Amino acid sequence: MSDLEGLEHEDLPRPGERVGGRYVIARVLGSGATGVVYEAAHELTGKRVAIKWLRPDLASSESLTARFLREARAAAEIDHPNVVAVFDAGRERGTLFLAMELLTGEPLSAFLARGPHRVESVIATLMPALRGVAAAHERGIVHRDLKPDNVFLAAPRRGWPGGAKVLDFGISKLKQPVDGRELTHAGVFLGSPLYMAPEQILEPGKVDARGDVYSIGVMLYEGIAGRVPFEADTLPDLFRLVMHESPAPLRGMRPDVPVELDALIRGALSRERTSRPESVAVLARALEPFAGGVRFDPSEDELDVAPLEGGRTEIVSSIEVPQARRATDLDYSSEGTTQPAISLPEIHAAIHAGTTLSSRTSAPPGPRPWLDRVPEPLRTLPMIVALALVIFLIGLVLGLVV
Repeated sequence: MSDLEGLEHEDLPRPGERVGGRYVIARVLGSGATGVVYEAAHELTGKRVAIKWLRPDLASSESLTARFLREARAAAEIDHPNVVAVFDAGRERGTLFLAMELLTGEPLSAFLARGPHRVESVIATLMPALRGVAAAHERGIVHRDLKPDNVFLAAPRRGWPGGAKVLDFGISKLKQPVDGRELTHAGVFLGSPLYMAPEQILEPGKVDARGDVYSIGVMLYEGIAGRVPFEADTLPDLFRLVMHESPAPLRGMRPDVPVELDALIRGALSRERTSRPESVAVLARALEPFAGGVRFDPSEDELDVAPLEGGRTEIVSSIEVPQARRATDLDYSSEGTTQPAISLPEIHAAIHAGTTLSSRTSAPPGPRPWLDRVPEPLRTLPMIVALALVIFLIGLVLGLVV
């Protein structure tokens, strides 16, 4: 939406007003379930920024305020050209705001929607984002919510050749948690189901860098195949597929996909994280032969972005909530939204229903047609005969039977 329609009752900044005493609001870029994003300019320098404003009625949520602070902290620690920059943060009118890099371009989701794409185009487009994620991992930060809406294909501008930037570290796992507290705790489900690794479904707090490797694998698969590896109408069905099935080979849909690349991407999607590439950097370097000349470690003058293939350029914001294609597309990484509530116990119960998750869990006994067809009174007859025979033999041994 381009204005504040429907939010008139809230204490939100209006065009012409100042935020943080130094940013003059120019216009609304978009709004979502948790806030509003504005275009603004620094009062003294004129630098254009995006102001991300948390809705005042949600400012009392410890989880959402922690997400805001986490996003600012992560971006400041990473400080990489392929991660969206956060310049400033502050408190005003009883809520929080972030002053962020203003981006022109489109989200990766728009690029993927025009797919499937050439193999080289998909990998070249994603390669800069892999640099940003790898930089986060080097600083002990795991994103935990990598998906097409959190990768932005920024258009070239002065001092920037263009390329993918990673957005929204709001549910990231930091080396040093904000206020000494970790975001995840018992009963909390975080992430976007279509892009989540199996271990994130079961134990969100124990996700490491290989969880991000899995999410990148999903995006690579989607770009090449034109669909995600697993699709289902309900979350329980989706989770059972993720936990127990392997994705269909890409070559079955795209014979032009090299055998080695098919194996590499499906390796990134392995259910066992120990079977995935050990880091995003390892994955990225293995992808280089298929990236049309784009490298993970580019030279200073290398243009590190693939064309947007006819994509429309517009200013967008990461706070906007896209329409979900299916129930399983929903993002469960925030509070205060219209998304359906779901708890970890419910998820685990759904996954276990009709399935076996552990080798220590005994499978139900198989069918016994030879017994099931016998009338119930006769099923104990073999046991009676056997018992009588045992008594007879014991008596014979003891000399009690003549």
